[in-house]
Amino acid sequence: MILFDQIKSSLESISLLQIDNTIEIDGLNITTVCQANESEYQCICEDQYVWSYYNCITYDACDNLNEGTCTCISAIPSDAQMCVPKSELPGFDFLIEIEINATSTTMIDELRNLLVILSLPISSVHVAEITDVDITTVCRLNGTEYQCRCEDQYFWPCEKCTVYGSCDELNSASCGCINAIPNDGHFCQPISELSTEYLTDIEIDAVDITVLKLLRNLLEALSLPLINSNINITEIHITTVCSLNGTEYQCRCEDQYFWPCEKCTVYGSCDELNNASCGCINAIPNDGHFCQPISELSSMYDM
Repeated sequence: MILFDQIKSSLESISLLQIDNTIEIDGLNITTVCQANESEYQCICEDQYVWSYYNCITYDACDNLNEGTCTCISAIPSDAQMCVPKSELPGFDFLIEIEINATSTTMIDELRNLLVILSLPISSVHVAEITDVDITTVCRLNGTEYQCRCEDQYFWPCEKCTVYGSCDELNSASCGCINAIPNDGHFCQPISELSTEYLTDIEIDAVDITVLKLLRNLLEALSLPLINSNINITEIHITTVCSLNGTEYQCRCEDQYFWPCEKCTVYGSCDELNNASCGCINAIPNDGHFCQPISELSSMYDM
C-alpha cells in the first residue's frame, strides 16, 4: 500500500505531459485497485469510476448496487477490464411497443386519462427506468376498411402514406392517418425519427480557376436551407481544392477544413504541420478522401 500511496502522490503532482509534437497527455488517473481479501480478490474503483452492471452481477458486487453500477466486485474480471467513468458506461435505451386489442373506444379514453396523471420517471430496482409512455396509434374500422390515426406528435412516414393511402393531408414527408393496418406491424413514429441526414461529397473537375471563383460566389449568395420535395439541404461547403503546381498536384483545404496527420505524413505537407493536421498535401489521395472538419480529426486514446 505504501507504493500505491506514492503513485497517487506522484500523479497528483503531474499537470501535463508532452510526448512529441502530435501526442499530449493531459490527464493520468488510477481507475481500479485489486487486492487479496482473505480467500478472494476484491477490485475497488477509485473516485468517479464504477463497475458496469454486467460486472457487478457476474463477479458479485461487494458494495451496494446503485443505478445499475457498483464500485467493488469480488474478483478480477477475466477480460481484464477496469473500472470506467460513469459517462462511458453503455447506456441502453429500449423502445417497447405494446398492442392493445379493444372493441370499445372507452378503454382508449381511460388509458389516455391514466397516462395524463402518471408520474414519470418510474424506477425499478435502480436498474430500469421508464421515462416516457405514450399512445402512438389508434386503428378502428371505418365502414368496410380500417383507418389508423396517429396521436399528437406522431406521424406515418411518407412510404406508409403512399402504400396504404392517406386519409388526411399529406404534409411533406408524413401524414397522420392511413387507410389500413400496416402488415409489418409498425406504428406511428415521432417526427424526429422520420428524417435522415446524409453527408454527400461531390467532386468537380475543372481546368479553369474561374469555375472555382464562380462556385464560391454562388455559395456565398445561396440562401439555406434549400427545400425540394422531401429533401432539405442545410449546408454546402467547398472543402478541398487540388491544382497542378509545376509537376505535381497540391491539394489545399478551404477554411475550417484540414488534412489528418496520416495524410500529411504519407503525401507530404506543403504548409506547416500543426499538431495532428495540415492544410495542404503534395498529391491527390488515392482513397478519394477530402479535407475534414477539425472536429473529426481529434483522436483520444485510453491506455
